[in-house]
Amino acid sequence: MHVYDSGDSASNGPTEAVSPSRRTALAVERLLRPLVRLLVGRVACIYLVDRLRRLYVAESRAWLERTHPGQRITRSRLAMLTGLDTRTIASIEAAQRGSDTDLPSTEVCAGSVVIERWLTDPAFHDDRGAPALLAMMGPNRSFQALTTRAVGRNITPHTVLEQLVESGNVAVDADERIRLVDPVYRPVRPSEETALDLGSHSIARLVETVRRNADDSTRGACRLQQDRLSTRIPSERRDELDARARDLLRRHIEEMECLLREYEIADPGPHDGVPETSRYGVGWYVFD
Repeated sequence: MHVYDSGDSASNGPTEAVSPSRRTALAVERLLRPLVRLLVGRVACIYLVDRLRRLYVAESRAWLERTHPGQRITRSRLAMLTGLDTRTIASIEAAQRGSDTDLPSTEVCAGSVVIERWLTDPAFHDDRGAPALLAMMGPNRSFQALTTRAVGRNITPHTVLEQLVESGNVAVDADERIRLVDPVYRPVRPSEETALDLGSHSIARLVETVRRNADDSTRGACRLQQDRLSTRIPSERRDELDARARDLLRRHIEEMECLLREYEIADPGPHDGVPETSRYGVGWYVFD
């Protein structure tokens, strides 16, 4: 049986010398590609980049506070860690203090930006102040004008309309007027919400374990993080293997639940002292 563990290369070719920088770059792309694949169609790149910059600055500041306690944290040091220029860091810090440069969550994708503009811009309201019925094209109160003001000319109004019709936010009436049906844009369908919510927690926990192991590997305090992969499973037996693996993992999960309960303490009463506790978790997943 040909099995890889989490430290093996998945290549059957000859091993080539890779520089540390190149190896890091490959690891970053390997980490980000499935995340981007998950977010395409759900989250705009500009929103992700904005949040990534903010997190880089925040985590760099936290790292300096941990590793250099008591020392002044300058924007120059943050620029060294993040690769961002000091002016960008200053604007991010201003946004974190609640200035107008903050990128709102409504800008998570183009569809939400268009709907937000429709809801808030009086130029696209009717006499009662509600979102108006819009003609498709035209220089003023039209869907074309709305999308141009909201997201610019890089995205055509027809492309935006197709997306919003598909998401159930707008409808096209018999006279070809565009009507807002649902003011809440949902980049994630209800059937996807639970999977994405739980999955994002699992991804975050796994990455945190990898970070912990990278930081502590020289001190012998690594957390358990293993996986196994075989590339020689006959396709006709894949369903059989999947069923048996699910049964095996189910038993492991039940045993782990019993082990956790064995060590958990009961909720303290109102007059009991609160003992110090810590978190401990184990995850399971299947991949191909």
